[in-house]
Amino acid sequence: MIFSDRFVIRNQRPLHTLRVVMACAIAFGLISIFKIPHSYWIVITIVVVMGPLFYFGAVIKKASQRLLGTIIGASLGLSLFLLPLSIDTILVHNLAILFILAIIMMQVIGPNSYAAVMAGVTLIIVATAGIGNVDVAVWRAVNVILGSLLSMVCSRLFFPSRAFIHYQVLIATFLEAVGDYYLIHTKKILGNEQPIHNNFDKLIENLVQQQSLLDHLAKEKKRFKKISSEVLNIERRILNMLELLIGKKWDDEKFFEKIQAYSDLSVSGLELSKQINKLSKDVDKGYLKSIPKDKIKVLHIQEHFENITKNNDHHSNVNFFGYFWLNNELARNIFKLSIELSKMFNHNSSH
Repeated sequence: MIFSDRFVIRNQRPLHTLRVVMACAIAFGLISIFKIPHSYWIVITIVVVMGPLFYFGAVIKKASQRLLGTIIGASLGLSLFLLPLSIDTILVHNLAILFILAIIMMQVIGPNSYAAVMAGVTLIIVATAGIGNVDVAVWRAVNVILGSLLSMVCSRLFFPSRAFIHYQVLIATFLEAVGDYYLIHTKKILGNEQPIHNNFDKLIENLVQQQSLLDHLAKEKKRFKKISSEVLNIERRILNMLELLIGKKWDDEKFFEKIQAYSDLSVSGLELSKQINKLSKDVDKGYLKSIPKDKIKVLHIQEHFENITKNNDHHSNVNFFGYFWLNNELARNIFKLSIELSKMFNHNSSH
């Protein structure tokens, strides 16, 4: 492969267009060399299979189902040519097509729905070629099979686009932004005023993209189907915690005094932001271990509740405990996320 996986993901649309065009060019070359009859079915199949699908795993699954459906439909369609010729042959032939089509359509709902649809389409294509015109029927089926095989080969050889790599890039980007926003927020709380140019819309869009990749990811790596769904749920909770931390105006003076006086919370917050950014870099590299729980200090801060609650300013207490709880929940979800991600990028995760 000439280009890296990440280059392919970043330039997915033009490279996908080039991939489809190259597959069609190869098809035209084979057609010209071998003088294949009814060859337009090869190109049609390539465009139908590869056209709407960017990811290698999705093309393989669709092409495999198209192959299966074509073989079944062609076999059933060709079997109809075994009917003896007679005056009523056309009527019997058409009735047989409808009967077989009804059986095939009963399988449309399910994991092999596309194969069932293709079996029905191929049955019609082959069986309606004309009674006694077996050659046309056979070539139609052969060309669809050839087009499916070319789609699979070209998707593998020319700039293969893998959903897993795209998913990996999105997670790393999401964590990097979370770590940066949390670091800036923590510094601001400590009195080091910095403007927080957060863009939660981009983070939300990132999660939407991850959601759209789950089906493609399952086609490439079935064992990650459950894990990837859990990862997405945890990321959503992390985003909610971050929005609450940054979005709320912590403008109570006594609250700031307590936070700034409570050095354990501030130091552990800065450390957590570094752990989030390291997690992002490890995901980007494709190898990581879960963060040991005892290393996340936010989860182990011993609050001096009795001293804090002696203060009669209940509003300040609510702010303080609310702020502590949000930090704790963010840290807890980062820990859980690191465990789930370690299952995807490293089989020897440490809990």
